[in-house]
Amino acid sequence: MATAVFAQNKNQPHNLLFYQLNIEQGLSDNYVTSICTDKNSNLWIGTNEGLNRFNGKTVTRFFKDGFPQLANNNISELICDNNNRIWVRCDDGFVTLIDENRKFYKVSLYADDKILPVRRILNTGGQGLVLFTKKGFFTFPANKEIKGKDSLTLPDFSLINIPGADSLITKSNIQVEKFDNNSFAFSVRDDLYVIHFKEKKITGNYHCPGATVLGQWQQGELLLYDNAAKEIKSINLGTREISYPLRSINDQYGQPIAQRIVAAELLDKDNLLLASLRDGLYLFNITGKKLTQYLHRAGDPSTLLNNRPSVIYKSNEGWVFIGSRHNGICYFKTDAVIRQQTFFADKAGSSYDGYINSIIQKNKEEYYIGGSTSLLRWNRNTNQSTFVNYAVIDGKPVANEEGASLLAFDKMGRLWFLTSTMGIAVIDKNEKLVKQFPFDTINKNGLMATWAEHITNGDDGWMWIGTHNGLRRINPSTFEIDDLRNTPLHQLKGISVLDIFFNDPGYIWIATGGRGLWKYNKTAGTVQQFTTKEGLPGNHVSCVNKDNANNIYAGTSKGLQIFFADGKTKTITAKEGLVNSRVNILMPDAKGRMWMSNITGIACYNPADASLKYFDQGYGLSIEEIRKWAYFRAGDDELFWGTEKGIQYFYPDDLYNYKQVLKAAISGFESENLKEELTQSHSFRLRSSDNNITFHFNTIEYLPQLRIFYQYKLEGQDKEWIQVINENSVRYNSLAPGKYVFKVRASNDNRNWVNADNEISIYIPPPFYKTWWFRLLAAIAAAGSIFYFIRRREEGIKKKESEKTEIEKLKAVNYRYQLEIENVTGFFGATIHQHDNTDELLWDVAKNLIGKLEFEDCMIYLWDLGKTLLLQKAGYGIKGSMQAKMDKNKYHVPKGKGIVGASVESKRPLLINDTSKDNRYFAADDKIRLSELCVPIIKNDEAIGAINTEHSEKGFYTERHLQILTTIASMLADKIDKIEAQQQGREKEMEVLKLNKDLATSQLTTLRAQMNPHFIFNALNSVQQYILQGNVVEANKYLSKFSKLQREVLNHSDQDFISLEKELEVLTLYLELEQLRFDGNFNYEIKTDPAIDDDEIKIPPMIVQPFVENSIWHGLMPKQGERWVRIHFELSSDDLLLCTVTDNGIGRDASARLKQNGHGQHKSKGLSLVYDRLNILRQQYGQAFEVKIKDITDSNNVPAGTEVKLHIYTG
Repeated sequence: MATAVFAQNKNQPHNLLFYQLNIEQGLSDNYVTSICTDKNSNLWIGTNEGLNRFNGKTVTRFFKDGFPQLANNNISELICDNNNRIWVRCDDGFVTLIDENRKFYKVSLYADDKILPVRRILNTGGQGLVLFTKKGFFTFPANKEIKGKDSLTLPDFSLINIPGADSLITKSNIQVEKFDNNSFAFSVRDDLYVIHFKEKKITGNYHCPGATVLGQWQQGELLLYDNAAKEIKSINLGTREISYPLRSINDQYGQPIAQRIVAAELLDKDNLLLASLRDGLYLFNITGKKLTQYLHRAGDPSTLLNNRPSVIYKSNEGWVFIGSRHNGICYFKTDAVIRQQTFFADKAGSSYDGYINSIIQKNKEEYYIGGSTSLLRWNRNTNQSTFVNYAVIDGKPVANEEGASLLAFDKMGRLWFLTSTMGIAVIDKNEKLVKQFPFDTINKNGLMATWAEHITNGDDGWMWIGTHNGLRRINPSTFEIDDLRNTPLHQLKGISVLDIFFNDPGYIWIATGGRGLWKYNKTAGTVQQFTTKEGLPGNHVSCVNKDNANNIYAGTSKGLQIFFADGKTKTITAKEGLVNSRVNILMPDAKGRMWMSNITGIACYNPADASLKYFDQGYGLSIEEIRKWAYFRAGDDELFWGTEKGIQYFYPDDLYNYKQVLKAAISGFESENLKEELTQSHSFRLRSSDNNITFHFNTIEYLPQLRIFYQYKLEGQDKEWIQVINENSVRYNSLAPGKYVFKVRASNDNRNWVNADNEISIYIPPPFYKTWWFRLLAAIAAAGSIFYFIRRREEGIKKKESEKTEIEKLKAVNYRYQLEIENVTGFFGATIHQHDNTDELLWDVAKNLIGKLEFEDCMIYLWDLGKTLLLQKAGYGIKGSMQAKMDKNKYHVPKGKGIVGASVESKRPLLINDTSKDNRYFAADDKIRLSELCVPIIKNDEAIGAINTEHSEKGFYTERHLQILTTIASMLADKIDKIEAQQQGREKEMEVLKLNKDLATSQLTTLRAQMNPHFIFNALNSVQQYILQGNVVEANKYLSKFSKLQREVLNHSDQDFISLEKELEVLTLYLELEQLRFDGNFNYEIKTDPAIDDDEIKIPPMIVQPFVENSIWHGLMPKQGERWVRIHFELSSDDLLLCTVTDNGIGRDASARLKQNGHGQHKSKGLSLVYDRLNILRQQYGQAFEVKIKDITDSNNVPAGTEVKLHIYTG
């Protein structure tokens, strides 16, 4: 069966979506020389700078420095044989073998005491792997074992005797291409030889002057490129007949292949892929005689990486990988059912790659696409776009200026759509503007709305408009607007209408924002409303549609509601299988299935069996969100969806019936003593102590995956499957002796599961002391011990009397020891009390223990945060100071290891007089000590560390040493506890200080946030005045400046300080806006002192504007005659900026009297907010943020204006 990419509608061009892999994704080099895949679907890539393996998510790189079996990093050829081994040929002809467990072996072929370079690696069916050299063909049998070897040499290979090939193999510049499973074509100058390796003979010799071999063509035919004639030809190896399969065939642009073809791959019996020298790729449909060219487009990541592909490789899973010499790899899926177009460009070089608002088909080849800044006409056949210049505003075309959405054709074939600022536009078939409907709320004969949500051609021939203020319909012939006031639909006034659906001539279904779903019976003149009270999942209804059986579907913010034709209803939410309950789009297909989208993907409901299927990135969908109104169903049932970046489209049958192949594998096994890469099932026999195990697993899929579900089970340990998401390993600790089998399965929808290709068997034997032979020996030893005990007791009685005389001597010694212990512990008590830092404390104790007790060395350990490793915090002795060692990590002790680990774990001291007899002993520095003493540090009945000392003499340590260390360990535990408590107290103090600072910052941010809406409200009042006056030109000019000003304000809204330069820009924009509003009836001037670097000085944003606004509104506007305001910036000190705002207005007293008499038209809240901001800034920074205001009078003491001096700290 032909793959899906070539099973599409033959009338539509093949739009291949390319994915990219280069150094940005981890590839070692962009110069790709060879590609292959292994049996696990990993992609192996040879480059000029290293070998790479790609599993669909990450790249693993292999270089000679880490793998000396590689001759160098310049890889020329890669082959995977039938045993899943990778053969690597470097540029000098040296070969490396990577076995099925991914271990590397050097292949060294010597002849006459010289290394024999390999010219090509041939993977044949009959002879297995064949190395082609100038000394002949050497085969490596498929079943040959390589375990126990470090490298492969000539005796590991067998020479194949092919009569007549002796003269061929010695020639230079031989081109080799595979013809079929057993035959290869060898091209030498003008001659062509075909060797059949299974039959071990040359099956043909052909004269083909100036030809480059491309590979197999049709059955028994070889494809060539004739360099002299500059065209492709084929030769029938049986009849020797020459044909020209692409002669007189042009691509979609009407051009023949002009550049030399450097590689070819027969993708299936009907499609041939060709790589040209400089003109990209060509896909040739053999049956349809159709040639399609694919080129690199700058800025479009879904096209070829460049126009010079050099390597084509097709995997068994249907992926085609294209390697280039400069830009890495791009690849596509032959059975991909979803197509994407993310980049639209015209012939002049203009392009668009933003989000899509709307899609509609103009004719067989062209589509209108509404974007955020443009209306485009896209020719699907040539993949060329045109920016539609349908109108001119202020002498400039609107292309790349006005967004377009809600595209719809009227009965006369004219296109209606919503624009960004012009309201609703109508263009004719010549793409010229014939009518514009601006939004307004004043003109009763207009739309009486501020925005539209839906435009559609009604069954009455009128264009129906859903707005934020109810329904409108427009006669496309006369452009008469009907507000439906004489119908029950007038009830929708003030309600957002999001969708309008005409169900047969008698009914209209209307989706609203927050008011549910409405059904209008035109015949009866009645309206029925459905809300959550009537069973609707949610009252915000985004869309309405119907299937072939006349069932009505309503998409809401909380699920899907179905009204069946027989009167029954059904609700589908996340509980019933929707991945996301929000349904934004409903689109039926020809089979009666209903397709729906939300922010996470696409779902399809099939009413035939009430099933629900979900499709996401694993099926090839874009990771970008699908736009709400950007969808379209073409006449041949192809479905189009607009996203945040381009469009995607598919035939519903192709996607619905697509069988997604997920390939899962257990990729690695790791224990304390073993670490193995895995490509197949494997069995491991471990030591009884080697029972902490990690398994690694993954899926190999080159499409981006939103998430992968895994379930694993260790039979013998786990009773049920354990599920994880996007995790690729699991660890089992302290497994009991026994047999285990580890299994994994994967899913991308948490419904359909695929078992891994391999499983791992493990056997852990019991420890020796649990075996039968050990128990027998133990019984014999016990009997001997009893006999020995009796004999010893008799001897002990005899010695008892003699020992009594020694007791008095021992008592005297004990008294002396006790006094010495008290002196030592008293010294350490005093020194420990002096410290308030744990590290300094431990170093001091370790050093003093050596000095006071004549130890050779002393180490002190504390737990790490996870209590898995005892960190050596201090260490002195003949090993040297640990402070001076660079390899300190090797002296740390894992949990439970050694004498130290055992002492901490048991919370008991351990005195070992002969370490050679204790199997727990180990030396981190390989210097054996014969005695050891370790005392745990106990705090709150928990061991937090240990004091450890070792000595080169057996039996050096005594009970006296043990008692002293136990006392010091107790002192350390108490002191560490106090130090930690002090540290926590200091941290709490710092937290309180930080909270106070954060509170001030939060208050400042709140005040600044209150100022922005205040400023916006004042500005929008100005816009409203223009609109009320009908002055559209000035309104547009004002809105342009206002939008620029608002962008600046928003950009600075989350910043505490901005440069003076930015503040001046904002201030200038504001003054220009106010001049427009008051028809230039006042002048302004902004001056800065020349000594000021306005890019370096930082001040709080929008700190000056409220004072300027106050001067204009309350000082200048009530005044007659000349009016001006001046703003001056100067430095009053190195870190203090003085801003002076002066006006010649009526003064504060006169302004106050106007407000009291009710003549004030402008209430300013901005000044009070500024004063609050200045107060908080003063508290937060402890610096000057002050304002002083005084009245200006003339010589007669008459008010002549106001002066504001604002002192701002800039440090």
